[in-house]
Amino acid sequence: MRKIILFLLCALGFANISWGQFTNADTITGWSGNAAWYDALITNTTSGNIAIDWKVIATDFPVSDWLPNLSICDNHLCYANGSGAMWNSSTSSGLTFHSLDYAPGGGGEFHLVNNFAVASVGTHYVTVSLKDSATGFTKTTTFIIKHVATGVTTIVKRDDDVIIYPNPAVNDVNVIFSDNAGIKTIAIYNIIGKAVNVYKVSGNSANLGIDNLPAGVYFLRLLNADGNLVATRKFNKQ
Repeated sequence: MRKIILFLLCALGFANISWGQFTNADTITGWSGNAAWYDALITNTTSGNIAIDWKVIATDFPVSDWLPNLSICDNHLCYANGSGAMWNSSTSSGLTFHSLDYAPGGGGEFHLVNNFAVASVGTHYVTVSLKDSATGFTKTTTFIIKHVATGVTTIVKRDDDVIIYPNPAVNDVNVIFSDNAGIKTIAIYNIIGKAVNVYKVSGNSANLGIDNLPAGVYFLRLLNADGNLVATRKFNKQ
């Protein structure tokens, strides 16, 4: 009888616990100049309000002009990097920002502002970590922005569209590439040229587990369906 009562008390005690959770896009891509902002709308999938703590955790934005123009908005305010409050490239750190409550369902505002009136060209990314402040549920969103010189005819190589992050990596490394590149296989080689991991991939991105690799320098080789080399990238494993 005591066990039954204890079970009922525990069940009643835990019935009101809500494990906060939310969804939004894992990756958002765009061209600099083609939109006012890049949306990563947050959808609260619980029955109650949740607030989000978020911060920039990685970026390869050029320090000269992209980083000073970085701005991200939640449902409360828009925050500019300015002198490096959001992300300081010399210390690889940034502040944590706090949203207002996101109501259940619908699309709550979260976006990167397009104000890249910059000279530097290329494809670069910024990754943001978002956490439910009540439960600690965490996910990441990566914005990938391409900027090309206006009024100039350019030929973009296919391997220029390959992005890897984080670098250095610890447990896994993410690879993003063009849909048109036809990447079907990604192989990791060590510094002496020996293949240590091989992955079959589809779409335009892959998450590669590297727990089995010792610390060191490695190379990613991206191959198409015919086995031809499309691109090579270097990364460090910590």
